[in-house]
Amino acid sequence: MTRSVTPVDQVLDQLQAAYPGWRLWRTRNPDGSPAAWYATRARPLTDRELRAGLAATVADDTPELLVARLAGQEEIADEYVRRRARP
Repeated sequence: MTRSVTPVDQVLDQLQAAYPGWRLWRTRNPDGSPAAWYATRARPLTDRELRAGLAATVADDTPELLVARLAGQEEIADEYVRRRARP
């Protein structure tokens, strides 16, 4: 039996393709209705990365807000790499 692809599945697939270093999913409320959108890094972070502001997991209410959080994490990661590269 083939599972039908829902609009949520399509959004998750698009997000996963855009953010391959993260694992994305959507939670459900106790009544089964859709809830928050989550992204967890595919690799563990070091203590130094965590102190720099990188998050292991981010969440928000909509995919658009989650993308904004992921973009913020990319900015923090870029700054972290720049600081580490300075002599």
